[in-house]
Amino acid sequence: MYAEDYAGNKSTVVLINQAAEITGDVTPPTALAENLKANGKDTIDSEHFTLRITGVTDSGSGMDYVQMAVWNGENGQDDLKYYMAKDEGNGAYSVDISTADHKNQTGDYYYVRVYPVDKAETRAGSESRLRPRLPAKTQRRRR
Repeated sequence: MYAEDYAGNKSTVVLINQAAEITGDVTPPTALAENLKANGKDTIDSEHFTLRITGVTDSGSGMDYVQMAVWNGENGQDDLKYYMAKDEGNGAYSVDISTADHKNQTGDYYYVRVYPVDKAETRAGSESRLRPRLPAKTQRRRR
């Protein structure tokens, strides 16, 4: 029996005791949470920031894309959004984020789940959290 993955790689399936052993690209890409930064830092210090992850690799079919799920934990995942990351080359991917797209929530961590996907559609996930350190907003007094 033959099998083919999403990248078009063909492999032989060998039946052993009624089970199938599939060879080919079954190893997911690698993305380490400690390589995720916001504007180059571990904290978020502005209302607009760039999430950037480095060191994303795949030893099999090669990288296809990276998706990032982002939310602030203040009210659970009520502001969860998925972003397609821009491929910057050399294993680096980035996404521009605005706190306005997340209900301007800054009371808890921003959680980021990185999903690297290779050309065989093998997916991995790593999660990180970044603490907002935004300056308190000043309110004008009415006279």
